[in-house]
Amino acid sequence: MWLSPFFFIGPAAKPLLRRHVHPTMQVWPLVVSLLLATSAFAGDGTVVHCFAFSKTAGASETDWEQFRTLTRALPQKISGLTRVTFGPLRRPMGQIEMMSNPGADDVKKFVAGQPIEAKVVNANREYGACFEFHSEAAFLAYGKHAAHAEWETAYKKVRVPGTTTFQIVAQ
Repeated sequence: MWLSPFFFIGPAAKPLLRRHVHPTMQVWPLVVSLLLATSAFAGDGTVVHCFAFSKTAGASETDWEQFRTLTRALPQKISGLTRVTFGPLRRPMGQIEMMSNPGADDVKKFVAGQPIEAKVVNANREYGACFEFHSEAAFLAYGKHAAHAEWETAYKKVRVPGTTTFQIVAQ
């Protein structure tokens, strides 16, 4: 059976099809596409590790280029890291950070949701990155990888110490 490369277009392509191709054959590309799409977005234990950070005033363009280059190279170097996305945040995030070291009693109060006295500062997070891993095991292994250590050296040159970090586990 011969099919035109345009058979997936549907009724508009009928003139392009040979007469002996059954109309139900036009449905198969849609079915296959839907199956592939649903399996791509299925909750399969994928872990997305995201972090937002503040840029340091002392970083040179060379430092930023090294950070970008090493970040883009991570999926080729670390098994299980499938994708990286990074760049400026569309809207900066405010992150309150304590500037004082509270005592044990104050920590207990704070954790319980009670107010404490502390010196704080707003750390404005302007940049971010998300790293997608195919599994929890791959995410846990990446922190021990030599390529991560090399990348972290470049990352420390472009950011103020401290990040806002979270992980999403696909369901």
